[in-house]
Amino acid sequence: MKGGYSILDKKDHPYFLHNSQQNFAVVKFFSKTWSLTSHKLKGLVGFTLRFINSIHMRKLQKILLYLSILCLACSCSTQQSLYITRGPCFGNCSEYTVEIVYRNLKFTPQGNSRKLLKPKSIQINKREADTLREAIERVNFGELLPVYDGSVYDVSKTTIQFGQYQVEFKFRQSVPNELQSLINQLDQLLQQYELIKEASF
Repeated sequence: MKGGYSILDKKDHPYFLHNSQQNFAVVKFFSKTWSLTSHKLKGLVGFTLRFINSIHMRKLQKILLYLSILCLACSCSTQQSLYITRGPCFGNCSEYTVEIVYRNLKFTPQGNSRKLLKPKSIQINKREADTLREAIERVNFGELLPVYDGSVYDVSKTTIQFGQYQVEFKFRQSVPNELQSLINQLDQLLQQYELIKEASF
């Protein structure tokens, strides 16, 4: 016993009761403070992550948009029709119309050639289609004249149409080199599949 209280009962002493209440209040204060701070930290971390994700999402959306545009452009270039028409002359020129959509080729004889040539639809191989597409892409159709050497009469007229552009000529030497290269490839392709026997002028 010391001062009326035993050592075992010191927790009931007013001094110890007062200190215990203060300690509890301090612990409670820091616990609440830490809880608020932890909550704010979680909120800040969550906001930061959402902000970073939103940046990544915007970048990803832009990348996907660019890829979609690129794919659409490639698809349009691949799927757009190329028309070649060869008209009559005063001799025995082959008259025909050819439509090419990537690997699909449709050959249609015209005029007197319908007696000698047969219409045919074929599928060219991928290498030939890609080579032809590259030749088409090298031609700047927007800068071509609509008509070349139109004053020559006794020669078959060739018309090439691609999209909104149309070019007419009678001698391939009259047109730019890129278009000449495309014409050469077209003639080789038609002869390879035995659709025509002679090349155009």
